[in-house]
Amino acid sequence: MPNAIKPKKSVLFAYLIIPVVIFVFSVFVPLVTALVYSFFQWKGGPVKTFNGLTNYITLFKDSTFWPSDIISFWFWYVLSDRLVLHLFLF
Repeated sequence: MPNAIKPKKSVLFAYLIIPVVIFVFSVFVPLVTALVYSFFQWKGGPVKTFNGLTNYITLFKDSTFWPSDIISFWFWYVLSDRLVLHLFLF
């Protein structure tokens, strides 16, 4: 189509950068922040004590973590299977 209107590259960049910035600040920034906070002992105040992997060791040794983790993965598997099935049917 030689007569088609082609937008300028700056307009395309402007339209694409806005959703990318929103996605980064709503998904990646909280994800990285949560990962950083997971290495600290912190009760919400200004004082944070570096804990290292102690929080993860405590989590993996906890007896209620593994059953709840298995149930969560089971729900994820069942619901994702149903979602894919419904997407292909409708």
